Amino acid sequence: MENKGPLTVWIFQTGEPLVIDKGAPRAMRATNLSNKLIEKGHKVILWSSAFSHQGKEHRVENYKKFKVNENLEIRLIPSCGYKKNISIKRLIDHAQLAYNLRKLLKREECQPDVAFLGFPPIEVNFVMSNWLNQRRVPFIVDVKDLWPDVFIENLFGWKRRVAKSILFPYFFATRNIYNQATGITSITDKFLEHIEMFSNRESNRLNRVFPLVSDLTLSNNNLNLVGAWWDGIGVYNDDTFRVVYVGNLSSNVDLTEIKKSAQLFKKRNIKIQFVICGKGDYLQVFKDMMRDMDNVIFPGWIDKEKATVLADRSNAWLIPYVNKENFKLSLPNKTFDALYFGIPLFSSLEGEVKKLITENEIGMFYDQVKTLDMCILDLLHDSKLWMKMSSNARDLYDRKFEFNKVYDGLVEHLEGVVIKKND
Repeated sequence: MENKGPLTVWIFQTGEPLVIDKGAPRAMRATNLSNKLIEKGHKVILWSSAFSHQGKEHRVENYKKFKVNENLEIRLIPSCGYKKNISIKRLIDHAQLAYNLRKLLKREECQPDVAFLGFPPIEVNFVMSNWLNQRRVPFIVDVKDLWPDVFIENLFGWKRRVAKSILFPYFFATRNIYNQATGITSITDKFLEHIEMFSNRESNRLNRVFPLVSDLTLSNNNLNLVGAWWDGIGVYNDDTFRVVYVGNLSSNVDLTEIKKSAQLFKKRNIKIQFVICGKGDYLQVFKDMMRDMDNVIFPGWIDKEKATVLADRSNAWLIPYVNKENFKLSLPNKTFDALYFGIPLFSSLEGEVKKLITENEIGMFYDQVKTLDMCILDLLHDSKLWMKMSSNARDLYDRKFEFNKVYDGLVEHLEGVVIKKND
C-alpha cells in the first residue's frame, strides 16, 4: 500500500537551534529533517522549547506558534529556563516543559500521520509518546544521548546503586518510551545496540541508524570577505600546518594534549597553529589554560561560511572528547564535517571514532604511547600520507555519510512507518 498525498509530520526536538533564532544558527537534526520533508512535499509541525538551550535565553515567554511558511509551523512550549547545563534548575525546566506540553496536548484536536521525537529530554518524550500511543499514531524515537545512563556514568559501587534507585523513575520512563515507539533511530550501530539491550527491544527493520551529518553546501558566496576576516585574526592562507577544532567548549572536551603540543612546538619554534572555534561554559577555562600560547587562537563561534574557509586553510581536524561511554558509542557531527572537507582526523576518543579512523585510514589516534605532537609531525613531514588520508576521508563521506543520502533515507523511513501502519 502506498501513501496518498502529503503527510503531516510532527517533530519534537528541544535543545537545538531553530530557523527563527537570531543570527545564522547551524541546522541540526530537527531542522535538517524538516527541510528534507518539506522538499519531499510533506507538512511539518516542529515542537520545541521556548527557552533556547544554546543561547540560554527565552525565545518567547508564553506558548506561541510561528508560521514559517505554508508547510512549516513551529510551536514553542514555555518553561523556566536554566543557566548551567548540569544543574537542578535544568531538571526543573524539563519537568515544567513536560507539564506544559501535557496541558497543550489535552487541547489538541488534530493529530499527525507520524511523529519523530528527539530524545532526550526524558520527561517531554514520556508525555508525547504516551499521547501518540493512546491515539495509535506511529512514531520514531531518535536517540542521540544515553539518558539517564549519563547521570551515573561516573559513579561506582554503592554510590552507583543508590543513584540508580533514586533515578528509577527516569529509567522506567525511558524504557516505556522506547517500548511504545514504533521504531528507534540512532546515530551509530553501537548506540542502537545499547538501546535495544537497555529496553529488551528486538532488532528489526524499524530500528535504524542515521548519522548526525550536516548540510555544508553554501547558499551564498561571501568567501572573499570571510577570508579577510580570518586574515584579520591571524589565520592566514599560508603554509602553516593548522590543527582545528570546531564545536561546543564544555567539560566534555579535553584540550590537555593540545596544550602540551602547543608548548612543545613553541619551544622548538615549529610552525604549527591550533585554532579552537566555538563557545560554551569552558571557553574562558580553555583560554586561561592556553595563556601565553600565541600559536593557539580562539575565534569564538563560527558559521558555515567561516568553517568552509577555515577548512581550506587547515591540515587536521580534532575530535578531543573525554572518554565517556556516551561519546565512545557515538560519532560526533564534527567527524562528518572533517570527512566532507577531506581533512584527516586526530582523536583520543576510544570506541566508534577510533574504529572509524583506524579502519578507514582517515587520520590518527593519539594516546600516551603515540602523542598528539607525534601525529602532527608525522603528517607535517609526509605530504603523501596526508594526501592519502584526505582522499580516504572524502571517499568515505561520499559512500556512507553524504547528507542527501542520509536524510532522503530518513524521510523514506518515516514514510515506511506510515505505510506499515496502513497495511
